[in-house]
Amino acid sequence: MGWALNSHDEEADFEAGVAAAVDPQRYLQGDVSGLAVTGLHSWWNHLSCDGCGHSFRRGERVKVSVTPRAAYHADLPGECPRPAGGEASVELLDTDVAEFADGVETAWPAGHTVLRLAPGDWRVARPPAPLQRTRCLVCAHTLRVGERVVVCPCSPQRPECAATVHRDPAAGLTCWETWRPNGVVGACPITMARRAGVRP
Repeated sequence: MGWALNSHDEEADFEAGVAAAVDPQRYLQGDVSGLAVTGLHSWWNHLSCDGCGHSFRRGERVKVSVTPRAAYHADLPGECPRPAGGEASVELLDTDVAEFADGVETAWPAGHTVLRLAPGDWRVARPPAPLQRTRCLVCAHTLRVGERVVVCPCSPQRPECAATVHRDPAAGLTCWETWRPNGVVGACPITMARRAGVRP
C-alpha cells in the first residue's frame, strides 16, 4: 500500500508546494513593482520590453512597474539598456559559448545554412514604431544579436519573406528541430511558393 496524505490540510499544503515549485512567481500580479524573474504565468511573458522591444523569455530578470504598468529587461546582454545607468550591457556570447555552439552545429547539422545574427543584420534591427522586431516563426520570440537561425531557403536575402527560425541548441533554442525535424522545407511558409525539386 502506498503512502497517503492524512488530512485535507496536508494535501492542500502539498499541492501549494508543487505549484510554487513549478512557477514560484505565478501570483506576482500588477500590484507588485520591482525586480522579478519571468515565469510561465508572468503577465509580461512573451510581451515586448518597453525599453528595447525584445520579447521577454522565461528565466529573464525584469524590472516591473505598476504605475504605469510596464516591464523592462533588468539585464539583457548587448541589447537592453540597464534601467539604473542607461548604458548598454556586455556582449551576448562569450568565446566558450560560441565555440560550444560551433561544435554542436558541426556534430548536429541543420540541413540548411545556419546564420549567426550580427548586430547589423536587418532581422535584429529595431524598426520604427509601430512596427515590431522580427520574430521566430516557431516560438514567436524576437530574434537577438548572436543567436543562430535558419532563414527560409526560398529567398534568404528577401526581406519580404523574412521567415526565420531559431536553430541554436547551445542556447536552448531548438525551434528548427521542432518545426522541421527532417530539415526539409518544401514550400515557403510565408508565400507558400513551392521549392523546385524539393519534396516535403
